[in-house]
Amino acid sequence: MADGFSAGAAGSSAGAAGSSADPAGSSADPAGSSADPAGSSADPAGSFADPAGFSADPAQIRDHAARIAAIRDRFAAVTAASAAIARNDAAYGLLCGWMSEILDERQKAQEAIHRYVQENLRLAEEALIRTGHDYESTDADAADRLRRAGNL
Repeated sequence: MADGFSAGAAGSSAGAAGSSADPAGSSADPAGSSADPAGSSADPAGSFADPAGFSADPAQIRDHAARIAAIRDRFAAVTAASAAIARNDAAYGLLCGWMSEILDERQKAQEAIHRYVQENLRLAEEALIRTGHDYESTDADAADRLRRAGNL
């Protein structure tokens, strides 16, 4: 579950056709073992599984959101540096100063694309954070219902 998600038929035999996320039923493990050899549908560390065998770990989802935020921050820094250089004749020196005018036109054309990418990264980060929260909230609500049902 390195990416926060795992797939496989819950309780099915390891290596069975169609039991992995790969539509062809193949597995990255040549022995055909699944990530969960016991066949259980829930990770004891707190990931969540549905009857189809898909599980998600909220902590890994939040970690992925943090990695997207870091990419967005690096992208913003590169965009800012590019904008500073594009408008600075001195950045190119005496021999290549004429290039700043040509590159400035290209820079302006790229600004809309940069804004679009940054917005999409922001939206993905927010969606992942919400998803991790929703998994935890759903699990907490279900656990609470089970506790109340046991006290009847």
